[in-house]
Amino acid sequence: MQLLRSAIRRTLLFLTGLALLIGLSGIPPAWSLVSESDREVVVPASEAIADDFYAAGETVTINGTVGGDAILAGEQLIINGAIEGDLIAAGQTVKIAGAVGDDVRIAGQVLMLAPEARIGDDLVAAGLSLETQTGSTIGGNVAFMGSQALLAGTVGETAQLTTSALQVQGTVGGNLDAKVGGNNFASPGMFDTPLPIPEVPSGLTLAAEAQIQGNVSYPATAAANIAPEATIGGEVVVVKPSPPEEVSPDAGQVVWETLQRWIALSLVGLLLLWLVPDWTQNLGETARSRVLPSLGWGILTLVLVGILTALVIPALSLLLVGILGTTLSSLAPLVLGIALLAELILIVGFLIFVGYVPQVALGWLGGQWLLSSMQPTWAANRFLPLLLGLLLFVILTAIPGFGALLNLVIMLLGLGAFWIWIRPKLGSVF
Repeated sequence: MQLLRSAIRRTLLFLTGLALLIGLSGIPPAWSLVSESDREVVVPASEAIADDFYAAGETVTINGTVGGDAILAGEQLIINGAIEGDLIAAGQTVKIAGAVGDDVRIAGQVLMLAPEARIGDDLVAAGLSLETQTGSTIGGNVAFMGSQALLAGTVGETAQLTTSALQVQGTVGGNLDAKVGGNNFASPGMFDTPLPIPEVPSGLTLAAEAQIQGNVSYPATAAANIAPEATIGGEVVVVKPSPPEEVSPDAGQVVWETLQRWIALSLVGLLLLWLVPDWTQNLGETARSRVLPSLGWGILTLVLVGILTALVIPALSLLLVGILGTTLSSLAPLVLGIALLAELILIVGFLIFVGYVPQVALGWLGGQWLLSSMQPTWAANRFLPLLLGLLLFVILTAIPGFGALLNLVIMLLGLGAFWIWIRPKLGSVF
């Protein structure tokens, strides 16, 4: 299930990026105000764009003025002019040497704020390396996650950084929360990038010229080098790791959760036996009579669903959007909507199936076997075997370790039995 959840997260991130690219290609007004080639998009210094600006290219350079927000994607993104709204940008390198009136949200390999950079509000960034050079100004908060960061400019409010290496040479107007630790992967010369990567020592470093108006906090496990000349207006807080809590299971809670699960599975099982009794029972019989094929096909089905949701559907939708973007651009949003709907139907349907159907089918089968041994007359009832088998199932799967393994085996058996059942029908259709 963890693998499936990971695939779902990757898919949603891919589709979000795809939606952004469609948005970039679907809003044309700004293009008439920029010079453009296959690789380069430039807003000249003499141009002023009154509205929002969307651009994607190998290199995107804003030398003029954008009256609204700017959303950019490319390898090299350079802001020399002014953006009166927000800046949202993702690229290999992002360099801000101009003014952004509101928030900045950027992601990339190397992120740089030159001495001329002026950000009116917050900076939220993620990447390999973040550098704010001396003279740069951030009016609000800074939040960064990445390998290293060098803060030599001015931060108006708080700074929260999760990184392996952090060096502060400038001013922070509020608290500095430095979650530092691990290895720094942003050593100079390790990566070939248009922007230089500064050398930042691992751990936390506060240079002599650093001025922190609030508190400074960092984990006790991290190396810290705080110059005696550094100005700290608040306290230095060394955060010690909390000992792991030993939580003893509450027997009453375990019983209640087990009972809730039995009730939920029983309700679904009763519904299946009422609507599709033959199909539900045949699924269990198939898993019993063809154990190894069911396990094999179950594993294969799990892999196929992961490939479909994480690769095939996104790749096909991207291909179709790319084709339609050059011919029938108005259909691109429809293709994206269909792709999102297909992903949603497949993922939700799969989760519902593996969460209920195998347990119901094999629970009924197990209940039939038990009642046939103890009370054969009761086994003829359609619903009693289901309730008894599911009760045994939830009790066994509540056992730590063994329960997770049993649940996985039953899920694979149910998937495989379903695939064995549906294969002939797919062959007759195609």
